[in-house]
Amino acid sequence: MTLAKLAVFVEADGLDADEGTPLIRINGAWERSDMPVRNATGVIDIRSRPMWREWSADVLIRFDMDQFTHLDVVNLMARVGAQVGIGEGRPDSKDSAGIGFGLFEISNP
Repeated sequence: MTLAKLAVFVEADGLDADEGTPLIRINGAWERSDMPVRNATGVIDIRSRPMWREWSADVLIRFDMDQFTHLDVVNLMARVGAQVGIGEGRPDSKDSAGIGFGLFEISNP
């Protein structure tokens, strides 16, 4: 894991206009989703977030070819898509029940 953090990087498509956070463009139409959440104090609240039911992303990955092969990186991404996910409600989230959102599959261009 430590080697991967030092050798595999996702290149940003752009930066958030307010905070400068690196972002990846999500292709697809989003809709508003209002869901209950539990605040740090334990109180339940409602949060509005965007949700993409059908989405894709073209991800550019830079990596150290002396440590990983192309196939290694594809396999790592496939595992992330099947086991970890991205965004709220993903299976690997420490702060959610892991409702299965954010899982993805690798596709050929």
